[in-house]
Amino acid sequence: MRRAVALLGLAAAFLPGPAGAGLRDDLARCQDSVWPRFGGGSLSHQRGPDRPRTADDCYCLALGHWSGQAPFPGKDPVKAAQLARTAAEQSHHAAQGLLGFFYERGIGVKADPAAAVAWWRKGAAQGNADSLNALAAAHETGTGVSVDRAEALRLYRRASERGSQEARQRLAALDRPARCPARPSSTRAGASIRPGRRTRRPGSS
Repeated sequence: MRRAVALLGLAAAFLPGPAGAGLRDDLARCQDSVWPRFGGGSLSHQRGPDRPRTADDCYCLALGHWSGQAPFPGKDPVKAAQLARTAAEQSHHAAQGLLGFFYERGIGVKADPAAAVAWWRKGAAQGNADSLNALAAAHETGTGVSVDRAEALRLYRRASERGSQEARQRLAALDRPARCPARPSSTRAGASIRPGRRTRRPGSS
């Protein structure tokens, strides 16, 4: 029970808004059905009969190595980024959003806002709400791309349609007339996929 509570708290911290419900679900699903297959030494070496077989295995292991939650021996951002890339290159949309965040923040890879945007675009093309939201924030703030308010609004609307409460909040702020709109929840575009403060619960869609 204590472990489950810790995971829910970790999921809540990843995203600042309720767009994180999907990530919370991913963490719970990975804990229940994927991580148990990779116990003991296999978590350190990822080889043998329990070697990751699918893109989703790699994505779940990326979340585990990033979070450092049991049964993982600790946080390993480099391994997390490698596994996220393996899943992202197999068109796993949640992994594409996660890898974009890693590039935006320099987690396990050299920080590269342009690469972050490229991965968010791939995730957004598959309708991933976190990628859509991060890409919208990138266009709003000029992170890795030029500032384009119209494109930011379009992407926030799409993210909102995919269930992102954070995108709805940004749309409401940007649509307020005769006011200077508030900054996004973070000045960095990857705020929707980060471990950190949150307004409510997090998630991918």
